[in-house]
Amino acid sequence: MNKKFSTLVAVLLAAGAWTTLDAKVVQVTTPAVGVKYLLGDAITADGEGLTNALTATTTTASWSAMAIADANSAGWELEAGTNGSFLKTSEGYYVTVDDGNTATGAVTLSNAADVAATKRVEFDVTVNSDGTVKFTVNTDWAATTSKHTSYDETYEFKNANGTLTIENNGSSYVVGAYLSSAYKDVPGFDLPAGDDGALDFAATADEVAPTYNTPVYVKTSGNKYLAVELKDGAYVIKELSSAPTAANALSASWLWDNGKLYSVAAEQADKTAVLNYAAPTYSIVTDPTLGATFGIAGGALTGGAGTETFYASAVLAGSQLHSSMNITGAQNIVSGDLKLLESVPSGYAVIALKSGSTVNYLTADANAGAISPSDMDDYEKYLWKVSEKTVMGDDIYYTFTSLAKDADGNAYQKEFKANTKYSVNGITLSDKGGNAINVTGTTGGTPAIFGFYQAFPLAHTQKELNDLLQPGFELTVKYEKDEDKTIENISVFQQKMYPKGTSANATEVELWDNEEFDQGTGAKKLVLDTEATVGGKVSGAFKWLTEKEINKGKAGQYVSKFQFQYAQGNESVITKLVVVGEGNVSILFNDSKYYLTTSTDAKAKLPYIKLGGDNIYPVKNLLGKLWNISYANSRANAKAEDEEYKLNGILAVTYDKNGEAPKWDASTSAWVQGTTTAVADYVASNTVAESAPEAQWLVTDADPNTNTFTLTNRENPSVKIMNLSLRERDGKFEVYSTKVNSLNSTSQDNLKGDENDIVYLEESSKADNFQGYMQTTENTLRSNNYHLGQYHAIAGNHNAYFVENHDNSHKIGAVADSEAADKWKLHFAMKADEDGKYTEVDTVKIITEYYILNKDGNGRETDAKKIKKDTLAILPYTFQKVENREFVAFNPESKTHFDYYACDAKNKDNSVGNYTKAARFALKVKPNGYNFIELNDEAFDSKVSLSNSPDNGYLEKMETYADDNNSIMVVEAADASEYHKIGVEWGDTISLYRDENNSQVLFEKGDEKSIVEKDTLSFLNIDNINQFNVNPAIFADTAYINRWDADGVLNTTYQYLLTLNPSFGLHTEDCEIPSHEPIIGGIDTVYGRFLVNLIDTANVYGVNHIHSNWYTNDDEAGEKLAKLSFVEGYHTNDTLYLTRQGGEIVKIGMNAPDFNVAKFAFRYVDSAAKTFKIQTQWKKYLGDENEYDTAAEFAEAYEKNPGYVSNEGYLKWINGTVVVTKGYENGDVFGIEENVKRDPVANETIDASSISVVAANGAVIIKGAEGKKVTISNVLGQTVANAVITSDEATISAPAGIVVVAVEGEAAVKAIVK
Repeated sequence: MNKKFSTLVAVLLAAGAWTTLDAKVVQVTTPAVGVKYLLGDAITADGEGLTNALTATTTTASWSAMAIADANSAGWELEAGTNGSFLKTSEGYYVTVDDGNTATGAVTLSNAADVAATKRVEFDVTVNSDGTVKFTVNTDWAATTSKHTSYDETYEFKNANGTLTIENNGSSYVVGAYLSSAYKDVPGFDLPAGDDGALDFAATADEVAPTYNTPVYVKTSGNKYLAVELKDGAYVIKELSSAPTAANALSASWLWDNGKLYSVAAEQADKTAVLNYAAPTYSIVTDPTLGATFGIAGGALTGGAGTETFYASAVLAGSQLHSSMNITGAQNIVSGDLKLLESVPSGYAVIALKSGSTVNYLTADANAGAISPSDMDDYEKYLWKVSEKTVMGDDIYYTFTSLAKDADGNAYQKEFKANTKYSVNGITLSDKGGNAINVTGTTGGTPAIFGFYQAFPLAHTQKELNDLLQPGFELTVKYEKDEDKTIENISVFQQKMYPKGTSANATEVELWDNEEFDQGTGAKKLVLDTEATVGGKVSGAFKWLTEKEINKGKAGQYVSKFQFQYAQGNESVITKLVVVGEGNVSILFNDSKYYLTTSTDAKAKLPYIKLGGDNIYPVKNLLGKLWNISYANSRANAKAEDEEYKLNGILAVTYDKNGEAPKWDASTSAWVQGTTTAVADYVASNTVAESAPEAQWLVTDADPNTNTFTLTNRENPSVKIMNLSLRERDGKFEVYSTKVNSLNSTSQDNLKGDENDIVYLEESSKADNFQGYMQTTENTLRSNNYHLGQYHAIAGNHNAYFVENHDNSHKIGAVADSEAADKWKLHFAMKADEDGKYTEVDTVKIITEYYILNKDGNGRETDAKKIKKDTLAILPYTFQKVENREFVAFNPESKTHFDYYACDAKNKDNSVGNYTKAARFALKVKPNGYNFIELNDEAFDSKVSLSNSPDNGYLEKMETYADDNNSIMVVEAADASEYHKIGVEWGDTISLYRDENNSQVLFEKGDEKSIVEKDTLSFLNIDNINQFNVNPAIFADTAYINRWDADGVLNTTYQYLLTLNPSFGLHTEDCEIPSHEPIIGGIDTVYGRFLVNLIDTANVYGVNHIHSNWYTNDDEAGEKLAKLSFVEGYHTNDTLYLTRQGGEIVKIGMNAPDFNVAKFAFRYVDSAAKTFKIQTQWKKYLGDENEYDTAAEFAEAYEKNPGYVSNEGYLKWINGTVVVTKGYENGDVFGIEENVKRDPVANETIDASSISVVAANGAVIIKGAEGKKVTISNVLGQTVANAVITSDEATISAPAGIVVVAVEGEAAVKAIVK
């Protein structure tokens, strides 16, 4: 278990003894280390003892009732051990075991340390559901003893009337804590109170009108406590039915002053509320002379009803805290007085701890001490956010969260329990174990009084001011933030200023109008002329003077040092602009006009001052959006600043224009000749597609106070432009930037320019996450072949299309004629799913988090649910040559100097190297085409470029963002489909044969060895038509032909149902087959036996037939592959209905482009020769897994494991049977004969009992029906022949097409007459 008591939290019902004033025993449910507790069976009803308690005198334990008088001296304490905690008596005797005694129950009390024979037991605490506690032997401790290693977590400390043992069914104890009058240690306490908090005047001299500092509670004879509440703006009496808690102590507290009882709550609200009594009612009066007078006479309370009882209040005595605290300035902390706050502040505060004359301050990285920052950021550790919470309606807790952060970037946090709700009287705090916090911030000794003081003002340093505009800064000066009155001499502050101090960290600075100051440039300095007047009334006018002019003045006439003070959390607003030695910049009103001057009067009107000009663009307007930034400066300005390349430019990711052109070095697999760095810069707008991610920018960091921000590129988030700000200029924007580490980044320089570039800012649209890259569907890729090539923009110059050069190591070059070019298949690059199967598209996702303001509008949103993120999704593609199935890779054979893309002859199914061998490309949309960007570990590696050579050129790598027209590529759909489409639109009879021997045909063959439930099975097989009597005719029914998907893409993966013994139903009004004529009487249903991959049957059969599964065949590797068979069913609309053994109907949909067990397509090997591989759905055989039993379980397994199913199934002839194998490369090659003049029936006959009907050319031959009546009708029900058969074999003429033959006494059958 190894649970240490040091991790447990002691939650006493009255932690901080002075919060509950009656001396009582209260129950504790989670005892803590180092605290004394009582162990018993129950606390008495009045809380003044235990019905039975476990006590001990030296080594003797006893079990008996305990009164309150004995509770303070008795008890048990937990002491931290190595793994758990020791249990010891108040006299220091430990619960021990004799390590030399093998009796498991033996327990002694010993004051000796661990010796050879005696071992102190280490316990863990187990808390029961009713709050009682068990002490369980710590198993880690038990393992260290020599005789008691058998102890485990079932062994517990047990008491039986004072006899102590360790048993595997120990005792449960009520743990109690004794609370006495510890509140008397609170500073300022001056009441004569007993242990229960009730005032005791037995030893107090008579006094008619006494005065005490400590507030009191007033309890009436009706056991009610008197409190106040506000109603209609006036205080009235409110009676509490139980003793006040920390949450309502303030309203129930009264200050006894000159015999009168004043409400503390009203006093702290600057109101007067005095208790009055007029029998039998208590009330509130505002005139103290009308209130009841309470005195002391004969050791008893007088006045009022004469029956009241006074108790010491939890609220602290007044006048303990200073109304303000004087702070000595240091670093950028400004000296001055901090005002005591009356309530919990919304912003940061300084937390003072006072005890007597000692005052310390709560500190983040320590406990408490004096304010003495040693560096510029040290002030943060003295500032705290304070939050208050009430638990269970009674207890109040305060949590302090520091502005300072620890080494991991986390704020320091401290939580304490309070004696009462915070007020100007302050509070005392205790830790979770009930230990009071003293003036050093630690526990023990006299409790300190905590007061919340306003945060100290801070002053901006020279560096902070200079960094705003790098160098220099501007000010916005107004009468009020939202009220702009005319101020006569405000223009002196309405210009760019440059601060000058004794150091970068100086907070008193001079202000100059030139960054060179006065070094021969005629720079001027802002001064306060103390001899001049403003408004004809007040001395002190602001002027800009040169150093020479200043030197002509009187001594002390010109004051030139300023200090910019601000409040933490709002750095941009200047709370006081101080003219050092003269006062604050203030507004003078005289003769109906406003002037700027200085004043030391605390009531003087201060102007609203904010860092930055009044045209700074609010950063909040930029948040949560994507932006395009384009150059808007004039040609003249661009030329003057040597930036003409920016004209008609848009900000995007490119390379440092000062870098050298890179080259790919295959020997080192790296770019050489100069280091290139992706940066932000302007590129020609006609080279970037609309809404291209490389030219989209979002704000990822910001300072709402200074309106500075960071832009991050959407496509390449490593490219950032930091510390930017914008100023509006007639619908355009001027760019400013602040240096980072005293330098501007290249991206900053490119955007800002030499003289603050002017730009257009336009919100960029985003249709979806894929925008900017080629987006398509798997069905589209499956249905099309493509020509890939290089775009040529010159009139009359055709695109150059990719072609493989077999004479030159499979190198890919280009030709101008698309007819001579290769066709290419595009596939999605895949990644492994949870089961390691490559079933998921390996979409690259670039996720960038927007900077979003919190609800206060002053910082970043930290609630994960509210944070907004941008996602750029990029589909990865692989290229495969259609003719030979080879995938494209860069130097696939890893040969020296073969630095180009080629077809990989060893990779024809892309499973090589776990689908990583083939190059993976992102197709970035560009004007007139795409960039083929190779992806490497989801990062942009390089792009494809076509280089010239004597032999059709070759495809090489170049840097992703390099400007090169040879890298613009095209993707054009090739006209021809990759799949064979049968010439007859619907319903042709075909035969299929092996390409290497067209006499070997596919047909249905009975397998005499395969017998299931006395039935001989028939499977799809291959035999030589010249050697055996076989019928290869198969009816091809359309399954998915001439269909468009949701994106409007025409399906060219032509899929068919392959059928034997077909017959046909009539057209109905709701037929959904597009090719059918909308007239009654057309065909809408095909009946017959349909070719099906028997994998599902094989699975279920294989559960109980591991070694003799007739539905599978093993390939060369021993993998079980499913056979195929013709299964009874019918196809109507978009559904195939198959009849299972036992009559169950199974429905298979035909309304989607994916394959299933009954859909087949003819995927070309050579379209000119009409040779192909027969494609269908493949499923992994699961019959040997020993995990599934039923068809439903197998179906669920396929549903949960996409890797068990693939569209890449192909027919293969193995061991005398045709099976379904996985992978194009593994399938056999077949050919087709269409419009076959045979009936697609077994043995070309339709058997009807002993009578047979054989379809012939223009006739029907009927055998074995002599003497019977025969009727022949067409599909419309019209009779075309009616006769009585007069011989054993009769030939009856019939029209071509489908006819229904009805022989007297037999079921009607269908036949196809040619």
